[in-house]
Amino acid sequence: MLPLFEPATPTELLLDEAQAVVKEKTYRQGQQKYRQQVIEHMPQCPFTKISDERLLIASHIKPYQVCMNQNNQTEALDYLNGLALSPTYDRLFDQGYITFLDNGELVCGTQLSALTWQRLNINPNAKNIMRIYPEKRESYLDYHRQFVFLDDVNAVD
Repeated sequence: MLPLFEPATPTELLLDEAQAVVKEKTYRQGQQKYRQQVIEHMPQCPFTKISDERLLIASHIKPYQVCMNQNNQTEALDYLNGLALSPTYDRLFDQGYITFLDNGELVCGTQLSALTWQRLNINPNAKNIMRIYPEKRESYLDYHRQFVFLDDVNAVD
């Protein structure tokens, strides 16, 4: 009878660990460069006007994990796949409560109550346009509207 598995040798374990360390270091360097480039090209949150880099999040439009699952590191680290957002807008965008049209217009979903929108100081019925709108992000925004945004963008008034 054959064993179900053969235990790894100490050398194999060390090699696996070393590869994991190199992979993590490469990941961190890529993320750091991505963040720097997003903020360089969009130096403030287009809604709150916050420009303190310590408070800005380089928010992926097409989620990082989706890009990596598709073996597309280029998209994952493309600064055009990012928006510099303050934490509240980042959370709303990342969770699919808001999205943007190609012209920079904010679209609010129906998942949050009117009271929540009011407390966020966002009028979901107003035409809110990004003050600084980055160009060339249409394909990423299209992905966000189709697969991340929790509502049908065409059905939201």
